[in-house]
Amino acid sequence: MDAVADARQFLIDCLVARRRPELLATLAEQIAAQAPDWDAVGALALSERVAPLLYYSTRRHHLLPDELLHRCHKAYTETGLLNALRLNELAVLLAALATGGIDVILLKGVALAERVYSNIALRPMVDIDLLVRKANVCQALALLQDAGYRFEGPEISPDAALEFENEILLRERDRSGWVIELHWSLFDSPYYQERLPEGTLWETAESVAFEGSTACALSPEHELLHLCGHLALHHRGVGLLWWNDIADLITCDADRLDWDRLLTEAEALNLIMPLQTVLPEAAERWAAPVPPDVLYRLAALVPRPDEARVYHQLTAGHRPPARRLLSDLSEIPGWGARLRFLFRNLFPSAAYMDERYGISRPWLRPFYYLRRWLVGLGGLLSAGSNRPS
Repeated sequence: MDAVADARQFLIDCLVARRRPELLATLAEQIAAQAPDWDAVGALALSERVAPLLYYSTRRHHLLPDELLHRCHKAYTETGLLNALRLNELAVLLAALATGGIDVILLKGVALAERVYSNIALRPMVDIDLLVRKANVCQALALLQDAGYRFEGPEISPDAALEFENEILLRERDRSGWVIELHWSLFDSPYYQERLPEGTLWETAESVAFEGSTACALSPEHELLHLCGHLALHHRGVGLLWWNDIADLITCDADRLDWDRLLTEAEALNLIMPLQTVLPEAAERWAAPVPPDVLYRLAALVPRPDEARVYHQLTAGHRPPARRLLSDLSEIPGWGARLRFLFRNLFPSAAYMDERYGISRPWLRPFYYLRRWLVGLGGLLSAGSNRPS
């Protein structure tokens, strides 16, 4: 292994030891025999946002050099402070949305920091992820704008996001700079946006009290499906923090996870392959308590051809924008919607073009549309020529 691979495995071992303290003695022996490259460990812990977890796992066991322990402690303290402020802001936002009668499901970091990690200093966040019903998106946006949030960059067209995307980013610009990802679907793929039944998520969601406000959380089964899908489909299985989220969630909910229901839902929602990719490694490498018979039954499931096709499209390496456009286009049902999607990507709004390409003079805009088309065509031809024969 190289230094980075060694550092990655060391970090995984340390994060697992937080849930299994009996492994700390083995870690100490390994360090005594051959210490990892501490610079690589520190750099990776910070870039992967697991420095708070590394500090908490090792703080009483003298495993880290003092300088690295200090850096991780600083990350732990800063994460706790930022999350306290962020969650206070979340309570304000939930109260504002409640005035409009809008139900909210908490996603990812804000859903996990208290319930799963039991310590908000352990789970760094870069934004606040909220899920609302699609019918409530416009009203929710208006209420969030009243609270000081603004769109993060222009849309390709004013209504394109709601029809073809799964989220809108908003930023509070006057005070804190907090970022909200307002979701109405769980995955950034037209295939799943059309096929994930919204009603199922809300019917099984669980009510949670939060700082005097009421919100919802996904059921344990849907939470696990979402985290596995997010890791596999959006990030191609890369991200130590997201792997730890999954291992900690399974550990936290071990006594109430309905594994039969999880597998049934994975089949119904065409999310078999994310589970097949993530759960075996979570069990083997991250010591997540997944029952062996569940792994056996999961391995025997056969994904539908359309799920396999979309999975390979989403998890391929670099996809040029034109290649992604064609992939998304093929998954949008109905020629009317496909033509709207294609038109809005070929002819984005003037505001989008000006910000995307730094256009300072309106008369230059037609040339940048032409440039956009030529670059897209070039990327498409290049991707086609690089495919194996």
